Amino acid sequence: MRTNCSGRNRRGGWTASIKNFRIQGALLGALALAAVPAFGNPITAGPKWYEFDFGLAGTAAIGCGTALTCTQTQNPAADQGNTTPWTFSLGPSGGSLFVLDLGDVGDRFEVFDNLASLGLTSNVANPTPNSNPCGSAGVLDIACSAGNAAYSNRLYSLASGSHSITINVVQNAGTTTFGQAVFQVTQSPSAAPEPSYIILMSAGLVGLAYSRRRRVVSVTNGIALR
Repeated sequence: MRTNCSGRNRRGGWTASIKNFRIQGALLGALALAAVPAFGNPITAGPKWYEFDFGLAGTAAIGCGTALTCTQTQNPAADQGNTTPWTFSLGPSGGSLFVLDLGDVGDRFEVFDNLASLGLTSNVANPTPNSNPCGSAGVLDIACSAGNAAYSNRLYSLASGSHSITINVVQNAGTTTFGQAVFQVTQSPSAAPEPSYIILMSAGLVGLAYSRRRRVVSVTNGIALR
């Protein structure tokens, strides 16, 4: 009887241990997945601007494709069909990411790439009452905002490879609790060959052509002598 009871206790203990192990494994798996940057909304590097929506400071921005409440933009009109995270790939020469606030001045952001912080956008005055020098009639002007130092912005350098961008709000403009902003991804042009390399290549080709010509002349003369 003691053996049977002991066996049941051991089996019960083993069962509990297996359940605990499975729970711990599931938790670790969930944490591991949370730590992996997501790649769900591919965008392209180029002249296109992408508009995003944001709320209170301390929260994450979302793409206008999710928010569905983004204000119209002009000069130029920005893409409003995007969702987070914003993912893309850059070639060997890398590229850049430009983030620009719109609407009321004073908003600031922290930008992340593959979960690593790239830093904050520029520190600007945050006036009260609110100031919106580049927005009128329900339209936000990108060109106007880009040319006005009152709007927080920053150009981030990016290496080649895959990128997954997320943006957090660190400061709201004046008394506002939401707003819109834009960003643009640019691919750096491929590096052109250095002039010295071109000169060396040209000299090598000339030398090769001259060498082949001498060989042909030598063979022709040898045949003629016979």
